Amino acid sequence: MIEEELRRALAALVDGLPPRQAAGAVERLMTGYRAKNGAAPVLRDRADVVAYAAYRMPATFAAVAAALEALAVRTQG
Repeated sequence: MIEEELRRALAALVDGLPPRQAAGAVERLMTGYRAKNGAAPVLRDRADVVAYAAYRMPATFAAVAAALEALAVRTQG
C-alpha cells in the first residue's frame, strides 16, 4: 500500500537525524510559515528537508487521498 511505503520512506529519512536537529528544523519552518503568512518554506539543508517531509507529508498525503476518493465517488454515477 502506498501509505505504508510513504511511512517507511519517511522513517528511513528521519533515521540518523538527531531529534534535536529535527525539532529545531520543524520549529524554524513553522515560525517561517507564521511570519510569511503561508509563503513557501525555505529549506536550507537536509535537516529542513527531512523535517518538512516528516511534518507535512503525512497530512498532505491524507488530504490528497481524501480528495481523490471524493472525486471517484462523485464521478462513478
